[in-house]
Amino acid sequence: MEAELAAGVLVGAAARPLTILQVAPRTQGGIGRHVMGLVTGLPRGRFRLVVAGPAEDSILEEAHRAGVPVAALEVPAGGGPLATLCAAWQLARIAAREKADLIHTHSFSAGVVGALAKRLRPGPALVCTVHHYAPESAGWKRRWTTGLMASRAARIITVSDALRSEFANSPAASAKLLTIPNGVDLSALVNEDRGKSSLIELGVSAGEQVVGMVARLAPQKGIEEFVRAAALILKSRPDTRFVLIGEGPLRGRAEELRQQLGVRDRLLLAGSRPDARELIAGLDLLVVPSHSEGSSLISMEAMALGKAVVASRVGGIPEVVEDGVTGVLVEAGDAEGLARAIAELLADEPRREKLGRAGKARVWRDFDSRLMVERTSQVYGDLARKKLEAGRS
Repeated sequence: MEAELAAGVLVGAAARPLTILQVAPRTQGGIGRHVMGLVTGLPRGRFRLVVAGPAEDSILEEAHRAGVPVAALEVPAGGGPLATLCAAWQLARIAAREKADLIHTHSFSAGVVGALAKRLRPGPALVCTVHHYAPESAGWKRRWTTGLMASRAARIITVSDALRSEFANSPAASAKLLTIPNGVDLSALVNEDRGKSSLIELGVSAGEQVVGMVARLAPQKGIEEFVRAAALILKSRPDTRFVLIGEGPLRGRAEELRQQLGVRDRLLLAGSRPDARELIAGLDLLVVPSHSEGSSLISMEAMALGKAVVASRVGGIPEVVEDGVTGVLVEAGDAEGLARAIAELLADEPRREKLGRAGKARVWRDFDSRLMVERTSQVYGDLARKKLEAGRS
């Protein structure tokens, strides 16, 4: 019976599945894949899932296709107090309607909304997964929102130890922190031939060496460094092709810069692509030149496909990409250093392949999405058990 109680809550003489309300912001990149990993991976016999997120966002569409109930909720990203309070009130109503046993928020902003909703509806336990420390939460606002979330959450999950250390100075948060790394759905990998075919459809010629970057085109992702590094490399390796996959506010700047540097014909701006994982399979090298990163799911995905990675030595990236073992790390903001690392690997195929093999082994050992799901499931079960024990006392 204890095993059943860890998986569900007691109703009469039988256990029913725990109702978990997953709360996502407008999804771009890793958070969406993380949430869908839980949606598709958590056992339906133990958990009833509901996903709340922005209307017409991809996360609700994917959850609906997976047969999971959805609810429209706009999580304000760095929004004002009124927008945050309105979102919290709406979340509390959704939790009441769905009879949620636990609310699991994703992103710092969603965690703050969840903490405020907890005041309106104290019943459900609150778990907050933080994928990056929001830059808008600096100074007093950072301290206040961190304290609010820590005081209301039963657990705060971070996707890397580096991110966990950002919360360690908060006394209210320290006892509730744990790290659960992101994971890759290894059942969805594609082969290299399929990846190269997808690149050819984009206009890449067969036989070209291809260096790629997959990211939201935002300032913290190092878009300019990637374009500048491409220009430097093309001076000595003019047949190399560069592909930038993603959309965002720096799209115009990327177009302007590639024109200024004379690399328009060799640097393809592919935009947002649903087949990004297929395109990665066709690359010779993936680049992650971020200025800040809670973790790096895209590095995991490339490594799972046996690709070497060149990445910035920031945040949680070194916990994924081991310098000299599964990839090469460079200093953030250093376009020349980035170019040197890329050029050296392009010229050394045996080294690239060695790094790729080591990276693949690492992901299959440590970053399988099933591990992430299992560890998160244990958190849910532990909280259900504690709630049951508290009710008995």
